[in-house]
Order: sequence, then C-alpha cells, then structure tokens
Amino acid sequence: MAHRGALWLSFVLVVNVAQSELNFLPSNFEGCTFRNDTEQGAVVMKSNLPLPAQAQLASALTSIYQATSEPMLRLSRFQMETTRLFPMHWNVVLNFANITFFDKYFIYLRHGNDRILAFGLN
Repeated sequence: MAHRGALWLSFVLVVNVAQSELNFLPSNFEGCTFRNDTEQGAVVMKSNLPLPAQAQLASALTSIYQATSEPMLRLSRFQMETTRLFPMHWNVVLNFANITFFDKYFIYLRHGNDRILAFGLN
C-alpha cells in the first residue's frame, strides 16, 4: 500500500489511452502544499491530460472562479470547458470525500479550499 500512496503524491504525467479505474482520496494530498490565495488561481494536482491542456483548463477554472460565485454554475461552466477541449462526456465533482471512477482522461485541481475533479468517458 505504500507504493499506492507514493503514486498518488507523484506529479508525473501519466498517459493512459485505455479506460482505467481510479480511486481518489483527498487525504492522500494532505501533506501537499497548496496555494490558498484564490487570486493565485487553480493548481493541477494530478492529470493524464497533455500538459498544454492541463494549463488551459487550470486557467479556465481560475477565470470561472473569478467570474462566478455560485458553485453549481462553476461546475457546469468547467464541464463545458473540458467538453470543448476534449469532446466526450465529462463528469465534474466538487469537494468529494472519496470517489472511484472509470475514465479515459482526468484532471484533479485545487483552487483555494476547493478540490475539483473532472473525468471523461468517450
């Protein structure tokens, strides 16, 4: 199990073209340093998207947070942005306790105290 914890804490880009099951536990990231100042913007914690897409989605999420205060509207707009970038069905989850999902692509971001997970299926 120590290997699993080390894997979650790594910030290595993982390219995965097949669907796979992933388990995210926010407690796995408790030792990480986050930017708490929301003006700093969204930070990608883990993703298997290409680096330019990660940067684009983090920037989009930062803009969404600056323009929208309603949490459900933020999620909806972020879902539209991920769908625009990668045309497939995307689910977006905010501040989850634990989640298991099957994905083709995923991006896990942190903005202030919020944790945002988007995962896509084709």
